[in-house]
Amino acid sequence: MYLQVSTEEGQRVADEIKAGKYCECSAKTGVGVSEMFEAAVRLTLYNKHGKLRKNNKERSEKKSRKTRCTLQ
Repeated sequence: MYLQVSTEEGQRVADEIKAGKYCECSAKTGVGVSEMFEAAVRLTLYNKHGKLRKNNKERSEKKSRKTRCTLQ
């Protein structure tokens, strides 16, 4: 099954769930897939100020804000 989502609909959902970034890609053609995974990794490793996040042990000792990474 092939599902196509418009740019406007994708951006609306990203805004609604407060996603860190909106990327377009195609599993069918492969366009944008590597860029999407790179963005997901960067959002996981770096905080909103561009600084490297602390390791998991240090984070678990502090109460931290939960972040989301959604790949569709």
